[in-house]
Amino acid sequence: MVSVFSNGNYANALAPTRSTLWAATSGGVVAWNKATGSYVKFTTLDGLAANRTVAAAVCPLPGLGVIFGSAQGMQIFDTQNGSWKTLNSSNSAMNQDDVSALWCSAEQGLLVVGYTRQGVDLFNARTGEWQYLGAEAGLAIGGMRDIAVLDDGATLWFATQTGLARYRRAGEADSAATLDLFTTENSPLVDNRIESLATDGSGALWLTSSDRLYRANGTEWTEYSGGRGTFPSGRLTGLDVSADGAIWIGSDQTQICRFDPGVEGCVAFYQNEPGMAATPLTSLIVDAEGALYYTTAGGGVSLLRGDTWQQLVIPNEVAPGNSVRQIAEDADGALWLAGNGGVARFTPDRNGSVTLFTPADSGLPSVDVRAVLPTSAGVWVGGSGGAARWQDDTWTTFTPEDGLAGTLVHALTSDAQNRVWLGTATGLSIWTGTAFFNLTSANGLPSEDITALLADGPAVWIGTRGGGLLRFENNQLQLFNRSNSALPGDSVTALGRAPNGALLIGTDQGLARFADNELVPDADLAGVNITAVATAPSGELWAATGEGALRFFNGDTWADAPTAQLPSPLVRTLLFTADGALWIGTDQGGLARYAP
Repeated sequence: MVSVFSNGNYANALAPTRSTLWAATSGGVVAWNKATGSYVKFTTLDGLAANRTVAAAVCPLPGLGVIFGSAQGMQIFDTQNGSWKTLNSSNSAMNQDDVSALWCSAEQGLLVVGYTRQGVDLFNARTGEWQYLGAEAGLAIGGMRDIAVLDDGATLWFATQTGLARYRRAGEADSAATLDLFTTENSPLVDNRIESLATDGSGALWLTSSDRLYRANGTEWTEYSGGRGTFPSGRLTGLDVSADGAIWIGSDQTQICRFDPGVEGCVAFYQNEPGMAATPLTSLIVDAEGALYYTTAGGGVSLLRGDTWQQLVIPNEVAPGNSVRQIAEDADGALWLAGNGGVARFTPDRNGSVTLFTPADSGLPSVDVRAVLPTSAGVWVGGSGGAARWQDDTWTTFTPEDGLAGTLVHALTSDAQNRVWLGTATGLSIWTGTAFFNLTSANGLPSEDITALLADGPAVWIGTRGGGLLRFENNQLQLFNRSNSALPGDSVTALGRAPNGALLIGTDQGLARFADNELVPDADLAGVNITAVATAPSGELWAATGEGALRFFNGDTWADAPTAQLPSPLVRTLLFTADGALWIGTDQGGLARYAP
């Protein structure tokens, strides 16, 4: 039995219909009722191939419907029977699976699918044919972020991470298609990363890049950056043109502007209004009725009708963001979840209560948390910006100014002397209770990038990126690497314990076990990137791989565990809790509870 916990408030794109606002989120798809503000959230338990969706479009073409882009292809919701299906390169004429942008027109009978890696697919509903535009067609461009179409489908514009691309399809008059790429070298662009596109009634293209708004019409470009009036600050991550010609832009600082080219500034400007989500803005759209919506990374969706703002947010989401890096259980049975949205304390056996800690309401140095460690003297967390300790309902922050070895903490453990070890990207710190003692390359570390830690009686095992594995005991460091041992790889990714006391060592090149002073690699997992390891109360060994596999060892062979309903194929952390359940934290999709 699988239970999925994700955060639908990390929204990436919207597709409005008459009564429903469809949100593509990193925690699944959320359907908001426009009239009541109620919602339904769909996850892998409901038929999604993966929870993370990044693009959305209403596409009433044959075999389609409301469609969402994901790394696993297009996720399609059939509004007639309420079911989901996946369209990808294995079951259709789609060329790739990593869908990052969508554009659809029922009038033109055209669907345009943009990919993260390279190129686009065109689906002509009138002929039922798919056409791929990639390197052979001159469109060797990846990182599609947005799509705009002009001239009845003859001209396609693509917002990419490497510039603005214009593709003119071959027509009756022109036998060959043409591709133009606009960058900082041949256009007024100040940044090659294009965020969003929109077209107006005159046939001009509007686009945002960095903190600038541009209008491109033929060979004429106009740049706007607020020199003559009010203008948003920060990166412009949202743009749309309404049916009445109004130009709306939004920044990652959650500032909304109705822009007037005549005054080169905002004639309406909104920030921190009641009903406005304050988390970073990720997209903006205006529906056919003129209502404005924007999505955010953590605050759900906000909408403007008339002069009133309303926030649509799912309460009490368990996952602190949808990249869950580590899960730990404290002495009271509560789970601590480290994620890209802070750290959460979750009590599954007490009505599922959740307490979320973020920099806004605690002493966390950053919303990006990589590690968590409950101890008898409080809960330690680490991530970007340093570390913090939660003790007696109070947070204390530790940074390099306090003696910490670095600002990015990857790993935590506590030794037999109750000292806390903190592995950073620039060295190892040991908290003695009053101060930090640091180990770096000057003390013999072969790599200062510490990726994994495990206390083992009087010893502490230290995994590094590129420097192998170390055992610290009696103030001495012993090194194991590919040169002096059978360690599969010198980048250690995970450490754990087998039932017989053997040390489990996950590396980027396979799994190994260390017992009786002998290191033995696992032949069945040779060459495999191990992302997490765990041991079940029954004694089974579990391992997750970078290829999206979750496997367990029954004593004789490794077998594949069911993964169809996992929130994401990329598992970052595994934990068996006292009740025997396996908790699985994924990189993009949230977490799951698996009860075999």
